Amino acid sequence: MDDKIVFRKDLAGYNNLKSIGKVTHILCEKGGFSFLQNHIRYNVSEGDLVIFLNGVIVSDIRVSMDFKGITLEFSESFFYTDNVRNNYIIIGHLSLLKEPVIRLSDRQFNICRSSLTILEEKLKDKDNLFHEELIGALLKVHVLEILNIHASIYSKISPDSRPASIMAKFISMLEDGNFIHHRELTFYASELCISPHYLSEVSKLASGQPASYWIERFTLQSLLSHIINQKCTLSELMYKFNFSSLSHISRFIKKHTGKSYSQLLQIVKRKD
Repeated sequence: MDDKIVFRKDLAGYNNLKSIGKVTHILCEKGGFSFLQNHIRYNVSEGDLVIFLNGVIVSDIRVSMDFKGITLEFSESFFYTDNVRNNYIIIGHLSLLKEPVIRLSDRQFNICRSSLTILEEKLKDKDNLFHEELIGALLKVHVLEILNIHASIYSKISPDSRPASIMAKFISMLEDGNFIHHRELTFYASELCISPHYLSEVSKLASGQPASYWIERFTLQSLLSHIINQKCTLSELMYKFNFSSLSHISRFIKKHTGKSYSQLLQIVKRKD
């Protein structure tokens, strides 16, 4: 349990290269901080909620001297074992990769702080005979509160609409690892019985990004996971992910991270 869900009072322990497969919620109570994601700098102030879904693309975190907040980090697999999956989770996930800072009203801020505070208190109660089940239920409540807030602010499509269903199925195919053998848009469109153009339009509506972006994003996440956790060589990655050549996969990594394979490997070794 201790490695599945962790609370922090500051951002000193946040390691973006160790956060693959983890979700981080940061509620800013005082002061502020900024960070880079996808080469864009985001500024966070009092009352904001930040959600990092893919810590690998987060860097250069700068925290004010008076920063105070609640930081929750939990394993995505721990959360999803509680069967909290619906169409809006997919849409919200994609939206947060584009815009990770949520500006909260006073009421929304109090809802977030309350759910986080209760969760943190119960996490310490190790004597509860149903501790893991209780924590799973409270985490579910917290995330559903966040989804409701996010949907009320940002959602452009209804969670039960056909575009939402298409997007959920598309992302599910990527989660199943289809990107390893299929990185062409026509494959996914054919499987969904729609045109590639319509799939991209649905993706833009739901997330602000074309469908090809998410194919590349899932590929990159998996590549980085293999580099960080398994220290795979470039040749091993080339064969595993069906790239045509070493130069092809090298260009892909450089394009999406700004660093070469060897540079990434050196960063990982320094973090160990």
